[in-house]
Amino acid sequence: MRLTPKNLLTTYIMGLHGKSASIMTQKTTSGVGTAINVQKYERVVLTIIGEGTITAALEILGTQETGLTDPITDWTTPNLTNPVSPVFCVNQDSGSSVEGSTGIAFSGTAAVRQYILNTECLSWLNANLSAISGAGAKMTVKVRGVTLNYH
Repeated sequence: MRLTPKNLLTTYIMGLHGKSASIMTQKTTSGVGTAINVQKYERVVLTIIGEGTITAALEILGTQETGLTDPITDWTTPNLTNPVSPVFCVNQDSGSSVEGSTGIAFSGTAAVRQYILNTECLSWLNANLSAISGAGAKMTVKVRGVTLNYH
């Protein structure tokens, strides 16, 4: 469907403007997830789902490197070969900003948090779960495209 000003709002409301993908699913140990291509989106919503009684630290990472598959070989070591950077986001509940290098401190029991990220100049997005603990603690991170990039 060709998006015009008339049907853009309808498309947005019906939820056809983006699709969701998982960066990590029920992860119980620290480490990096699976990178998601976000080139088509100016903004994405990041949904973090914590299972059990969870305390975790999560860093959202992005890169401008392009390719049909994830071009980064090591998301945890930024350098010339792996040009990744922490990504700034905004908590959808409180409206507070989260600096990329600070990361997201996540805790609670069966908790869900949503963040909005500006991905206009990014090609790939990933997450690094640097710490996780707690009884039955599992973390799921999903991304959903919100605003299409028409450039």
